[in-house]
Amino acid sequence: MRPTRFAACAAAAVTTLAAGLAAAAGPASAAPARELYLTAPVDVGVAASGTAYKTFEVTARAQRQGEASEPAHEVVVTLDLAGLAGVVDVVLPADLCATSGTTATCSLGEVDHIGTAIPVKVRAASGSRADGAGTLRYTVTAKDAAAHPDNTAATRITVGSGPDLTVPKRSTVSDVRPGDTLELPVVIANTGDRPTRGGVSVLVQTGLTESSGRDLVVAGDFGNCRYDLEYTEGDPQSGFVCHFDTDIAPGEVWELARPLRIEVGPDAGDGTVGYQADVIGGDLDEEAVRGTPGTGAPLTLVRTTPAPAAKAAGGPGTAARTSATPEGRDIDYGDNTGGLVVRLAAPGTPAPGHRGADLVAIGDTVRTTVGDRATAVVGLRNEGDEAASALGSSETGPATWVAVEIPDGVRVTARDRACRLTTSADWDDYPGGVTFGDDPGDVAPVPTGTIYYCSTRHTIEPGTDQTFSFTIVADRTLDEATGLVFAASGYGADLKDQKNNAGTLSVTAAEAPSGSGGSTVVPAGGTGGSLAATGTAPVRALAAGSAACAALGVLLSAAARRRARTEA
Repeated sequence: MRPTRFAACAAAAVTTLAAGLAAAAGPASAAPARELYLTAPVDVGVAASGTAYKTFEVTARAQRQGEASEPAHEVVVTLDLAGLAGVVDVVLPADLCATSGTTATCSLGEVDHIGTAIPVKVRAASGSRADGAGTLRYTVTAKDAAAHPDNTAATRITVGSGPDLTVPKRSTVSDVRPGDTLELPVVIANTGDRPTRGGVSVLVQTGLTESSGRDLVVAGDFGNCRYDLEYTEGDPQSGFVCHFDTDIAPGEVWELARPLRIEVGPDAGDGTVGYQADVIGGDLDEEAVRGTPGTGAPLTLVRTTPAPAAKAAGGPGTAARTSATPEGRDIDYGDNTGGLVVRLAAPGTPAPGHRGADLVAIGDTVRTTVGDRATAVVGLRNEGDEAASALGSSETGPATWVAVEIPDGVRVTARDRACRLTTSADWDDYPGGVTFGDDPGDVAPVPTGTIYYCSTRHTIEPGTDQTFSFTIVADRTLDEATGLVFAASGYGADLKDQKNNAGTLSVTAAEAPSGSGGSTVVPAGGTGGSLAATGTAPVRALAAGSAACAALGVLLSAAARRRARTEA
């Protein structure tokens, strides 16, 4: 039998149950088409008398309604340069793009949902006016995907004279844990052709959405910053804005004397701590009109590059130019934003020096009589040195659960409230790389019986377990009929000794004696496979219906999508 892999169904909202049922009922032809997405800045500004190139990116990616899907092939991005003639000079990467006349063809080959970026370098053309502007237009094609109708179709490039504050792109820090302290350097460069006048402002923000960046706190109460900001439009927002009386000349780079300190709280989630630089009196100051002044020591900026040599106010071709932007304004706000993207460690990921959670299946051996009711107790135990979370990052879907296969010839008459029957179990793409089949490396055969998913009710601390009880009836004589008991981790956190994640539920049923009135049989207690005996008594479920429904909803949705892709 060709091995398959067990699919995780964690971290999905309960509402996906309805979506999964609708998708399962729909025809295979309803599968969304793979589409090409093209993104680029809408506006870019360059300095009239600058000699350095400014770089922005045009990115192509292939997705299926915003979800990751198989890549598109023979992807080509075409750039129409005709609208830039005499306004800006353009340089494209020679290994990706070929230019003929005013058309550049960039062959990207295979493109997936991560995307492939084309760096585009631009600067003001010799003799261009400070109020000149041109448009760079794009199209994207592929052998096996169509362009999305909402793609970026063009970038307008404007030549201006003034300061152009630029900050580094956002960086990402991963495997962050509650209690950690992070550092965010704030760096500001002036790539324009004029100095700032009156200083610079810096806006620092966390939690740009309700669920993004919660409990990521920038420590400090700085005297040159305003907090509890009120905006001319919209509600008050988190963060603070700081003013510095430092003017930044063209070519200079300044940074905070000390990086900002970010404290990761106990309820922290993935998010971004961002910052934006602007000139004093610019858009930031006009939008954030009020705030409460800080009371601590002020933040300070220090220069990290030598001051450039003084140059004449004019230059070749600049004497007749006039500013294309209001006096002192930043000529390009598209590169003023940076920050730190924070990614928390997945639930169950081991801390340094720890093994992490190690889930072990608890199976059971039941001996009964045909037609009699018997109780089977199965579950999982954590034999690691860190806790295993019950809920995923969505706070609705389970992070750990138990898949229980009822052997053929056995039916369930009552079950733990935390367990739900599924008719669409999918044994593919388990995150830890576990495979099911008949090969030596497989953890267990592919299940063929009735499947229940039992969601954990609370965090499983090291050395503790959770069990789930089933009342079962054998409909015929059975000789050690077995079903799979699998302790699953939806985030791939339990990657140690995956063999012990699988156990068995074994049922032996003898013919009832003639004239017998039947009885209820309680199992002796034991495990399948090589697991040690548990002796665990039946446990009545407390309340986990919502988490179990989330697991079932994800499984139905995932199975429907996979069937649609297969049949398309």
